[in-house]
Formats: sequence, structure tokens, C-alpha cells
Amino acid sequence: MAAVHSVYQALLSLKNIPTLEAAYKMVLGEMACALCSLMESLVPTDRSVAPGSTCSTIQHPAFASLTLPVEKAQFTLIFNLSTLTTIGNTKNSLIGMWALSPTVFTLLSQNLILVHAELAVYYPAIQYAVLYSLYSHCTRHDHFISSSLSSSSPSLFDGAVISTVTTATKKHFGTLLSLLANLLSKEHLYPDARKLLLTWAQEISLLMMKSDTYSPLFSLPSFNRFCKGLLDNALHEDHSICLQTCHSLQVLSTCLSTELLQRCVDVCRVQLVHSAVRVRQAFAKLLRMIPLDVALSNYSHSEIREISLAIRHHMSQPPSSTFHPQDFSDLISFILYGVLHRGG
Repeated sequence: MAAVHSVYQALLSLKNIPTLEAAYKMVLGEMACALCSLMESLVPTDRSVAPGSTCSTIQHPAFASLTLPVEKAQFTLIFNLSTLTTIGNTKNSLIGMWALSPTVFTLLSQNLILVHAELAVYYPAIQYAVLYSLYSHCTRHDHFISSSLSSSSPSLFDGAVISTVTTATKKHFGTLLSLLANLLSKEHLYPDARKLLLTWAQEISLLMMKSDTYSPLFSLPSFNRFCKGLLDNALHEDHSICLQTCHSLQVLSTCLSTELLQRCVDVCRVQLVHSAVRVRQAFAKLLRMIPLDVALSNYSHSEIREISLAIRHHMSQPPSSTFHPQDFSDLISFILYGVLHRGG
């Protein structure tokens, strides 16, 4: 398999554009075949889209009548995704990367969007592979932040090529933010995929704050949705996810709208009484970064009000006769030291 992988990588590193395109189309066709095989393997549901039409734009006649077993289809998809990272990995293949249709970015962010729906429930490893491939591709290009503001002016390298590339990638950053916002707001998401998305979000946040020239990006509608997606993870039960989210919000705190800052205050009110010390400290730091007039405002999100009322209602109930001295000891140990109950 290592030898086959090397062959695929060699083909996708070719400088001859027509041959590179032919190899690329075959790889996409193999992926489309695997995707259709997986879609057909799912329990039949009332789907408005037929399995074959979901990836019609990347299908290849060579695989038209082929159906793969589930395990082989999963392997084929992940294998091919790992070979795509070769494209555009060197200066020699940079021009070829943008000559391909669809581009790697379009393929991973749009053509394979169905892996984030029903397939993600049954085959989370495939969703993760697609996300990681897109993350790797975007990382090499600084997440397309610079090109989203570029005026397409000629470059010393090759005026025509760079101008074309800049025009083609101008909307990539907005598309990327929208994709992250959509996935981060999902309640059910593979834990590793969520952590990857939050790592990705933190890298984007740090890059956006790197230069004042990026300030127009904070007014994008997709940036607002991106921040709301982050906030949807701030109350997650996993401590590491809470901390990743909080760090991104800390980085972006000076550029958030009043509405988003008020939502941050609401989240901090809940997390300031978290049992984990690091979570409390992180959200206390975030709260200190929020302007005082916003932090002291009476605004409160309906969800936070419901949480507060639920806590108050529960605490005001008369004590139950089943609450024994040992239970009191367990409870106090958890409140003061975060020690879990002996039974879990």
C-alpha cells in the first residue's frame, strides 16, 4: 500500500497539466464511487437526493458500474484524501493546483459536503479525513486570509498566474468561515472532529489579529456566524473543548460586536462556577477583557436565564430524606476540589 501511495503522489505531482488533470479526474472518480457505495449501504431513508447524484460532478465513467464493499469504500476514500495533500505542496505544482477543476479547496469544502450530514453519523472517520485534508490544504495558504482582501495586482513571480489565483481564492476565506460556523454549531459531532475544528478556529483567530489590514474581515457576515459557532461550544461538557473555545474568544475579544460580547458575558456567568479550576480561570480572564459597560449590563440570553433559574429552583427545594452524611461529604468534595463521586 505504501508503494501504491507513492505512485499516486508521483502522478499528482506531475508538471504536465493535461496528464495531471487526467490523473486527478481518476482519483476523484474513485472517491465518487466510494461515496456512492457508502450512501447506498446506509439504511434506506426518505432522502430527497439520490445517492448517485450527490457526487455527480466528480464521477468518472471508468467507475460507473462499480460498487465497493463498505470497508473498501471507507479505505478508498481515506487513502485518496491522503494523496491529495501532494497537490500544490511544491512550487513546481503550484500552477497545476489552480488549473485543476474542481480545485482541491472546492472539492473538500463543497463537492464533499455530504460527508458532514448523514455519512458523519455512520462513518465519522471519513468526515475527519475530509476535514483534516482541508485543514492541511488551508494551513499551507494561511487559510486564504490575505487573498480575501487582495486587489489581484500582478506579482513578480508571474503576474497573470498570481492574478488569476488571487481572483479564484478571494471568496475562499468567507466559504471557510461559513463551513466552520456550520459544523461548530452542530450538537452531535465526532469529538476528534470538533477538537480539530477548534484548533483550526484558534489558528484563524490568531492570524486575523496579526495585522490591522485584516480589520475589514471582522464585518463579514460569515465571521459573525463563525463566532456564534464558537460560543456554541463554550458550555461543552468536555473541559478541553471549553478551554479551546475560550482561548479563541480571548484572542478575538477586542473585535467582537456588542451582541457577541453580551453572549460571552452570559457564558462567563455560568463557567465562573465550573468545577475545573482551569476553566474558571480561563473564563474569568475572558470576562476581564470585556468592556465594563457590557459586562455590567442587564442583558441576559434566554438560554442562560433558563440555566440560572434551573439552578435556583433546584437549590431552593427542601432537603430530601435520602441525602445522607456521606452524600454531603461527596458533594462538598466535588464543589471545593472537583473530586468526582466514588461511583463515577
